[in-house]
Amino acid sequence: MIVNEPPSVTCCDAKFEAKNVRVPALVVANLADRCGFAPSDAAKSIAADMSDSPDVKVAIVSGGIRQSISDCGPYTPHGYYGMEDQVVDLVNNWMDRHSPAVR
Repeated sequence: MIVNEPPSVTCCDAKFEAKNVRVPALVVANLADRCGFAPSDAAKSIAADMSDSPDVKVAIVSGGIRQSISDCGPYTPHGYYGMEDQVVDLVNNWMDRHSPAVR
């Protein structure tokens, strides 16, 4: 499971239930994210709540470009805008290490 923009604050009547995760998980957070619903400093506590997961990793990145009025928009550090290649590589590498061997 990959969790980016960790939703640690209730938004839109929904909240991520980390305690229900029972598969390997990667939590990605951006220090430059200014969206109030997904503070990057909550990534470690979200990962800690995944106590039934066999393997949890937290990846903290920093950067991005803001091209939107809203701090929670896709064209901001919240959406990893301007640093897509870095985040995609990070996720791909994690997935490669957690994918079953192809026969």
